[in-house]
Amino acid sequence: MKRRIMSYGIGVSRQKPLFKTHQLHSSSSSSSSILTPEELSEIHSLTHRLCDANRLHDAVRLLDASLLALPSPSSLPVPVLVDRLSSDPSLAPSMSLLTSLRHNPNALPSSALPSCSALLLSSFLRKRRFAHAWKLFSWFLRGDGDSPCRPHDEMYRIAVAGFCAGWRAREGVRAAREMVRDGLGVGEEERGWLRRSLLREARVDEALEVDAAVAAGDGEEIGRLLDRIIRDWQD
Repeated sequence: MKRRIMSYGIGVSRQKPLFKTHQLHSSSSSSSSILTPEELSEIHSLTHRLCDANRLHDAVRLLDASLLALPSPSSLPVPVLVDRLSSDPSLAPSMSLLTSLRHNPNALPSSALPSCSALLLSSFLRKRRFAHAWKLFSWFLRGDGDSPCRPHDEMYRIAVAGFCAGWRAREGVRAAREMVRDGLGVGEEERGWLRRSLLREARVDEALEVDAAVAAGDGEEIGRLLDRIIRDWQD
């Protein structure tokens, strides 16, 4: 069977399939499973057209199906789709992408899920859509059957920097606390963001204490201090 992603015109009925998923399944099991440059070009072109037509769920389906052919995630139009998803008023298309990747057998081995999640979080933060950014980040924090895993190192660092830079100190501190809980070290960059954010909140003593604990590399003390700050905010 010829391995090909079928691209249809934007004006075609929504009931008509955008591509033949079974062809991608058959190609992924063949010895030559990498998409050709022509096929990748089709995927890029169709993704742009679907995003321009605000057919985001179809664009998500296209990316999900493309991963069945085992391409490198960097060869797919992920940044284009992520940029459009993070501009949509609803979080639903973004969660649709993450859920699709959650169940795609090639998403974790190919690093598509970690890279897409980091790009999405970064894009939401860059566009100052902090509520959506926190909901997305919290989905990973749940670590239950719906979310695939806890945030990875890059996601934590993006979250701490992005929330603190956006004057969302509470979310930045909470992200740092979860980072420590997962055994990841708070680096110099995160140290600076936390210090500046706490000082902006007039929490001078806490800023100095956290700064000293990070400088000493005392993860247990950092966690204790961040827990106390979070409790104070909640009270």
